[in-house]
Amino acid sequence: MAIGHIGDSVYAYIGLERIGGIMVYNITNANAPMFIQYINNRDFAQTSGSGTVNSIGDLGPEGLTFIPMQNSPNGRNLVVVANEISGTVSIYQTISGTTSASIDAVVPTEFSLMQNFPNRFNPSTIISFSLPSERLVSVVVYNLIGQEVRTLVNEKRTAGKYTISFDASSLSSGMYFYSLRSGSYVDTKKMTLLK
Repeated sequence: MAIGHIGDSVYAYIGLERIGGIMVYNITNANAPMFIQYINNRDFAQTSGSGTVNSIGDLGPEGLTFIPMQNSPNGRNLVVVANEISGTVSIYQTISGTTSASIDAVVPTEFSLMQNFPNRFNPSTIISFSLPSERLVSVVVYNLIGQEVRTLVNEKRTAGKYTISFDASSLSSGMYFYSLRSGSYVDTKKMTLLK
């Protein structure tokens, strides 16, 4: 865990060692902490021996350090994370300004679409993807016969790692597919909704 002071607020950046990812809470009022964000670039479809760091993501955040913008090499508040299992170091930065606690990872080097988590979900799940440069991107959910059931993203996005919450409360149980498209890049994964 790391504590960061941004503006007049105090934030806790918490690494989840087993599942992976970083949670951000505003703890200015310790009696009423507020959840800000959860970011995880891990691909749950792969194990630590089945791919590369770029395809699996970071595994086992162990040590976190907050670097305030006045001490940062790029003038942004940074959270540096040492990942024990993948042997990687991740650097996250505040999205903008001096008062933002939300974080964004340093620019990825390739496209990736992560396996949703949890897979076998009810009624919501998290879908993550990465873009190496600013692109027009779409993330669409389809049913088994290829009909579009939900468009989650359809816009230009800057380079970075993104996480989307997909609420399938209105859908029936079954297998679905979700697809990331950007220019000539297309990747599709399947997920299961069990109610």
